[in-house]
Amino acid sequence: EYMGNTSLLMLRSGRVAARAARSLRAVRAFADDGKRKVLGANATGEIGAHGKPVRLGPDGKPIPMWTRNTDKRPAANGASTPTVVLTAAPEGPAPRRTIGDFVKDNVINFGVFLFFSGSYGAYMANTDDTSYLLEKFSEVSRMTTDVEDLESMARVSNTNDSFKEVVLGDRQFVERLVRIAADPSAAPDARMYASKTLDNATRSAAGRALGLDQSLHVLIADIVANPRQSLVVRKNLAEALANLVEADTLPGSLAAPQMVVAFVSAQRNVYVRRDRFERALNRLASHCLRVHGESLPAGFDEDVWREVLVRGRAYDAGQASPIMRSKDRLVASGLLLYLHTAVGGAVWGAVQGFSAGGGGRAIAREAM
Repeated sequence: EYMGNTSLLMLRSGRVAARAARSLRAVRAFADDGKRKVLGANATGEIGAHGKPVRLGPDGKPIPMWTRNTDKRPAANGASTPTVVLTAAPEGPAPRRTIGDFVKDNVINFGVFLFFSGSYGAYMANTDDTSYLLEKFSEVSRMTTDVEDLESMARVSNTNDSFKEVVLGDRQFVERLVRIAADPSAAPDARMYASKTLDNATRSAAGRALGLDQSLHVLIADIVANPRQSLVVRKNLAEALANLVEADTLPGSLAAPQMVVAFVSAQRNVYVRRDRFERALNRLASHCLRVHGESLPAGFDEDVWREVLVRGRAYDAGQASPIMRSKDRLVASGLLLYLHTAVGGAVWGAVQGFSAGGGGRAIAREAM
């Protein structure tokens, strides 16, 4: 799991670096093209420079874009002054590119990719506490109050699914993390890392199932709804609550008024609200309708239940469309964000290729 996430991050960083190198080459080509246009406009005038070789002929020798001819023209005082006159050189057919040419042209891309990938791999190898926490969890969990230990747990729980199950499998440790996150006298960093660990631990399918078994939603709902709590704690625990709502099977205890109030309260705060919480609230409202029906159940305020009815009906109507179901799955998996990033990069590369004056094949290569 860890190596898979690391490889994915390495691949993404390498692709970003390679795209940056291609964009730099496109900018240089655009500048060279502008320079050639300027020289062409002044080919018969007096220019004190000459063009650079930019193409290769059939014999492999460079063909200068401009050739320099010197002659003598009378100056204002009657003396003859040597002048450089540029004339266009004949262009030969474009040479056929080979695999070796492609490798030479992209050696910078390969070098940048290897540098960033190796650096990131070395950093992750030197800062990984996964093995230690998995082996010593029973000892560390009993005395976890140190900020550094909580930071390590938050970091490892983000990348290792086995550690997520270990964390949520210990009821006492889950309660301890909740107490640390909600304690206003605890260090702010400790509260942040404790709440982030719960968020990370519930992001896998197994973690969501364990979190629901441990009634984590009951422990954190009131904290999310409390406007006096730390904003970062409320945001992290709201993320954990949204993770639980995304589980395949939802228990009846999740269709409780404090769950709805928690999301409504989070959405009212501009610093806490997220689009993801909106989707979770809609799914939770639909679950409440399946559990309680449409009549006002005990414990629900009328205003809250009215919002549940509106959101639940709209969610059920949207789920009848296969397009909306596919969109929800893409958004929940994070693939939609990756597709947006990939399309944006392709458009940027195509624009750079077009600005450099390339043909259709060159534009497609830059877009890739």
